[in-house]
Amino acid sequence: MTLAISMSEICSHDKIIYDEERGEYICTETGEVLEERAFYQKPGILQDKEERKVSQKNKTLQEIEVRRKEKRLSTRERYLKYAVLELKRLTSVLNLPSSVQEQALIIYKKAVVKGLLHGRKMEELVTASVYIACRTLRVTRTLDEIANYSKVDKRRIIKLGGLIANSLNIKPHPVDPKDLVVKFADELKLENEIVKEALEIIEKAKRTGLLFGKTPANIAASAIYLSCRQHKVKVSARKIALVADVAVSSIMHTYSKIAKMI
Repeated sequence: MTLAISMSEICSHDKIIYDEERGEYICTETGEVLEERAFYQKPGILQDKEERKVSQKNKTLQEIEVRRKEKRLSTRERYLKYAVLELKRLTSVLNLPSSVQEQALIIYKKAVVKGLLHGRKMEELVTASVYIACRTLRVTRTLDEIANYSKVDKRRIIKLGGLIANSLNIKPHPVDPKDLVVKFADELKLENEIVKEALEIIEKAKRTGLLFGKTPANIAASAIYLSCRQHKVKVSARKIALVADVAVSSIMHTYSKIAKMI
């Protein structure tokens, strides 16, 4: 780097100062302003403009990085806040215990850390977390129920639920049709003898292999319908279908097969 004063006079290094307000180098002996041209400056004599620029640039970059981190953190916190609200809403309308809500939140947070939220909607991940939490804690809720209240497609819940279970090494329990029998019978206000008979029907049907490929809700609804018929209790297949959230035709098809075999 070079410095020069008026083309004829050279100011000694120990006489040079830097005016921060004016941004100029001044010779204290002559009072003249030095320009960056022909005077060689030895290292360490003064902090030149380039050093100040580099220092300011580094400071600016650090401030930008801090702001980026704060923005990422605030975005993550905002998503978590919305996720908690959706989780509370969904567990409330499904009348789920607080243990499911707590477990679902743990699953959701771990799934986010694993990067499973990327490219997906927050509502989908929350719903799948609730689904897996129910299966893990053996809390009986059908896939149709969860899908209806969350407005997330059943196939999407199953696919994302499987991904969560694999990524977090969770082994959810399969839905037991017997648990659904108790749940549906309670909603239909049926007597214990109907429930007992329906449970026995399911056990007999399992031994024949008739239940292969049938959904737990379909099996439970069909067993209840058959039990009601055997005890001459007038409950329509349509009413049971509404509670179980399955098609009447599915109930009738499964019912007829079981009735013929047991």
